[in-house]
Formats: sequence, structure tokens, C-alpha cells
Amino acid sequence: MMPAQLAVDKAGTIYVSDTAAQRIRAISPAGIVATLAGSGPINASGMWVDGGYADGPAHAARFNRPDGIAVVADGSLLVSDRSNHCIRRIANGSVTTIAGSATDSAATDGDVRTARFESPRGLAIDHDGTVYVADWSAGVRKISPQGIVTTIHPDGTAIDRPTAVAVAYSGKQLAPALFVADAKGLVRISLATLKAVRVHSFPEGTADPATPSVSSDVPLGVPHGLAAYDLSDVVYTDLRDSSVKYLRFADHLRYLGATPKEDAMLTGGSADFSPDAPSYDSPMGVTIDDHGDTFVADTGNRRIVRIDPFDRKWFVTAGNLSRLNFAPGSYRIAVVGSSFTWWGSSVDDSIAGLLAARLASVPGLQQRPPATRYFQEILGGEFDVIDNLLAPGSVDAVVMLLSPIDPYGLGLGPDEAQWGPSVRKHLEHSIGLLKAAHIPLLIVVNPAASTVSPLESSYVFQGLNEDTGTDYDREHLALMDAIKGIDAPVLDLYPAFRAEIAKADHHPLFLTANTHYSTWGRAFVAQSIYDELVRLQPWSR
Repeated sequence: MMPAQLAVDKAGTIYVSDTAAQRIRAISPAGIVATLAGSGPINASGMWVDGGYADGPAHAARFNRPDGIAVVADGSLLVSDRSNHCIRRIANGSVTTIAGSATDSAATDGDVRTARFESPRGLAIDHDGTVYVADWSAGVRKISPQGIVTTIHPDGTAIDRPTAVAVAYSGKQLAPALFVADAKGLVRISLATLKAVRVHSFPEGTADPATPSVSSDVPLGVPHGLAAYDLSDVVYTDLRDSSVKYLRFADHLRYLGATPKEDAMLTGGSADFSPDAPSYDSPMGVTIDDHGDTFVADTGNRRIVRIDPFDRKWFVTAGNLSRLNFAPGSYRIAVVGSSFTWWGSSVDDSIAGLLAARLASVPGLQQRPPATRYFQEILGGEFDVIDNLLAPGSVDAVVMLLSPIDPYGLGLGPDEAQWGPSVRKHLEHSIGLLKAAHIPLLIVVNPAASTVSPLESSYVFQGLNEDTGTDYDREHLALMDAIKGIDAPVLDLYPAFRAEIAKADHHPLFLTANTHYSTWGRAFVAQSIYDELVRLQPWSR
């Protein structure tokens, strides 16, 4: 009737708190839905079961808006009984209250027999059995294995009306981090130090300059349900625009499903399900199983949606160059560059992903499906990647994107006069290694905006209303001068960008929130590289 929150056990059974029905449901791996606990008739509205409170046999127990749900190591379930202000346990066919009181709500810490809650919602359990509760009116509460309830006060931010919590692990460490969804955004808390980092729902109005912001044109929104893949990656539901979102904490954000309409908060999603881009209607709960499948309570549509595991690795840095994982027999292209090559993108809609998709139709590559991988570095790191990983023969071709920001990676600073000798020295060394390994290289000079859209115009590149030009012009010219005469093909994208921006009906090529490329900008760069590679045909050598 109203699936609110989800949990999944190691056997693959999905547990659902069906809030409107005042029941806990179970979906078996075979697809059989059964009521595990809860009772009561549908009232006259036909949409709701009146709430109640009763422990005892599961089929006769009563709940009042069951919300958060979590699987205990022994196979029992914990449920936050929201309007009864208590935590219930379902085990061996029976329901018991383990903390809180249905007749007395308060933010009182202490022993579970005397502690009180105020509208508890999301639940999470760590490896040692500690239970974390998103207590909407009181903050984040912790129930120790010994039965002591305390309120967590993180260092760095206050928790404001939390709705969900998720425990995150790294390797064999126990509960190193706790993610919290609250009214102001998302918070990551180190459980060792209680140090907290917040990503604000609306950073432009609430964050100070030191607060990390999401580097994407997708809004963080107002998180409701929450689950963690690891210490940096989370998935959450956004009731405000009826969406499900994936966040690499404080770094990358994308929709898992259709991009919501402007009035999505009013219209919700659609009962017509599209596997490629589902539209949700007020999704509330989300959980992840041991195989990486993500399950969403699509509440307004009264359904459970499964999202298959997806590649969450957008780029490879010098710290984890373990292996390339190219498909056997593929034509292997490494795309190397600074953050302008990948920011705000997923694998498929990145410059590398779009390039691979376009190259798939090239006749010369029919027998060798093109595959690309990202290596995100700034210039000094780019040379290290090429010299130490790619030149030994790990790839068939390299596309190296250079922007005017890259020389800063060599410690050269803003003095363009110093760029030439150092850039040329490193580049000639890398080109020599690639040539020795018979690996073709394409150098792409890619623009980086000096302002952002939607005021994207001639000001972005050279300030056509000025006679003297801008610092950005000088950086572009200095970079082109530094690579002049280099023994490798060079694709300068500045003329193409200027021509595109001069069009009356051009799409924004940069994000609105920062100077990185928009979806259209990435597609524009990928198409330009594709055209040049088709002209050069390095695969025919």
C-alpha cells in the first residue's frame, strides 16, 4: 500500500515496511510476497490501515507507521515504529518492543528500559551489533550491544531532522563511517573520531567556503532514504523531485533513472515502467544487497525497483593503477587528462564513453570493438601515467587532453613564459616512449572556461568586446606555443568551441555550477576527437 523502507538479508530476501498497511512484508528470492508481521483491517478510505500498538504473535501484532527496517546478524529484524516512538524486534514469529515507549515520546538517553525516542525513522546496524537510529526530532541515536541508548553529537555539524542512516565499511574495519540524511543534506561521520563532513542541499545559500560541494549540475536535493556502497559512494532517494541519486561523496552526482521534470515534486513518476530510465513517484526507501544490486521503494507507484550493479569507477589515479580491465581483443584507448575530461560524468556519458560508442561503427574497428579507460591526472601525473603504465604496451592508442590549467600540475604557476621548456621536455619524453612502443598519441588542447554558463558567450574565451583580450587568451596561446612543432598530431578545440558558442541556438557547453563541461560539452569534445581519429586512423597502422 505504501512501501517506505527496505532491507535485504544474505539469502536475498527483501523486507519492506509497508507503512500504510501497518505491516512488514517479505519478498523471497523466488518472488513470493508474504506478510511477516502486522495486522488490522483497511479503513473506510480504502487507502490506509489505522495504526495501533501490540506486541505478541507476529500475525496479530500492531504497528503505527513502521518505517526503518534492518536485518540483525541472527536473522531477526528491527523495525522503527515511527508513530509509536519505539524500536520493535521481529523474531521467531513474535514481535517485541526493545526500546522506547508507545505512550511516552522524548529525547531521553539511558538504558533501553528508560530511554525514549521521538519519531524514529531510518535504522542501520554495524558489525558489532550497534544500532543507529535516525530519530527525526532528536537526532542520531545509538543503541549499544549492552542496551545503552546515547545521542551522537558529531564534530563539525549539527544533525537536523534525520530520516535515514547507513553504516559504511572499508575492508575488515568495523563501522568506520556513518552516513546520515537530514533536512539540510548528507553528512558523513567518522565513528572513530566523530568528525563530520556535510554536503548541503543548497550550498550556495548555506555553506561556508570550506564546505565541500558537489561538482555536478545535478542538484543534491533533499535526501530521504539512504544506503552506502562504501566509504565514499552512497545512493539516496529525493522526495522533492521524485528521483533516486548516486553520490560519490562531495565529488560526483548522477540520477539513477530518468531526469525529473521541473514539476516532478507535483506530478511524480509514471506507472509505466521503463527499465532504462524509470520515473519514480515519491521514492522513500533504498537498500543494497551483497551482490551490489540496489533496491528502491518506489512508494507512490507502490512497487519495488531493482537497479543492477553499475560501474562506479569513473577514473583511475596514480594511487590505484592496478589493472586496465580492457575486454579481450578490443582496441584499447586511454584517455588521459585533468578533471575537465571527466567531471560530472558517468562511464557511458563521459568523453571516453561517448568516444568508444562512436568508434564502434567505424569499419576499421569492426573486428576490434573499441574500449576506453580514463586516467584523471593533472599534467605532471599525466606524464607519469603515460611513462609508467601506458608506454609499456598496455594500450593501443593514447588521447591526451591538455588545458591551460594543466601546466600548474608541473608547479609552473601562472607565468606562461615558464611553460614552454618544461611542458615540451616532459611531452617529448613521453612521446619518445610511446613511439618506441608503436603506440600512437593524439594531443587535444581542450578549452576550460573562465566563466560559466548560462552566461556562456564570447567572454568565455577571449572577450571579443575588449581590444586586449583576457588572461585566458594568453594561457591558450602560451600552451599552443609550448607544444608547437611537437612530433605528434595536435587537435586544438578552441576554434571549434568559439564557432559553436557563436551560434544563436547553441547548447551550453559548461556546467552551470562550475567551469567543467556539461553533457553537451562532453559530447562536443567526444565528437571532435572522433572526427580527428577517423581522419588519422591510428588503428590501421
